[in-house]
Amino acid sequence: MEPTPAAASWGYTSPDGRTDRRSDDSVASVWCVLFDPMQIVPERTSLVLLGIWNPAILNPGWLAQRVHDVPVGEQVQVQVEQVLMGAAQSPPSFTVSGIKYTPARNRLEIRPTAITQENITLAQRAAVRLLNLLPHTPIAAFGQNFEFVENHPTPEQLAIFEAGNDLAERCDFEFETVRTQLTSSIQFENRVLNLQRSNQGGQLNLNFNFHYDANSAEVAIEKMANEGLFWENLNLALRIIERVYDVNASIETDNPPAVVPEQPVIH
Repeated sequence: MEPTPAAASWGYTSPDGRTDRRSDDSVASVWCVLFDPMQIVPERTSLVLLGIWNPAILNPGWLAQRVHDVPVGEQVQVQVEQVLMGAAQSPPSFTVSGIKYTPARNRLEIRPTAITQENITLAQRAAVRLLNLLPHTPIAAFGQNFEFVENHPTPEQLAIFEAGNDLAERCDFEFETVRTQLTSSIQFENRVLNLQRSNQGGQLNLNFNFHYDANSAEVAIEKMANEGLFWENLNLALRIIERVYDVNASIETDNPPAVVPEQPVIH
């Protein structure tokens, strides 16, 4: 994918100090302001299978052999992560062949380690493969998630959050608004989009959750029959950002593409 160019605003200041956006021979100085495109938060891109899981089964060796078809006895590089959260620990995460798995009792999160069509498609294939391997796992739903951030939003992009100003106008005590959040749920075609927009400290965050009800592994597999669904929803999120905010969003990241071997292939 070609890098997304930065948006630009330009104009000039005339000798009498007036600013215009036209160009003529009386220009004294020209100014140009570049705006970085809205950026994806790569580690928040995920496919989540909601249900009742047995995390003990979903260990690195089993995932490598059964999901990624690594032959028994063959060495495979696995990255294991676990974060301390106070006195508790987060569920461990395992990265195998460019795909990161975080199994918990009530959910299984699957993340591509690079935001490319190849890796996003591979993540969905892994989800389908797991559901085929464990067809009796109680499944409730699945979702595909993306987050974008704009560190320097324009006043127009933040205008929607002004509805919360009535608190300052009506409350008889002083306070600081830490975060303003707006959530919309829209249903179309065969999916529900839960879109959460927030303003925290002047930073604009957009969280896209494409939700699909699925009361069994079989139904979830059927709804992911389109192998390009994950990638399609990412591009739908990009299109919504462009239409609503009149800006381009970038999925270019500083992370190098994950090394995904041609074989084994997840079918």
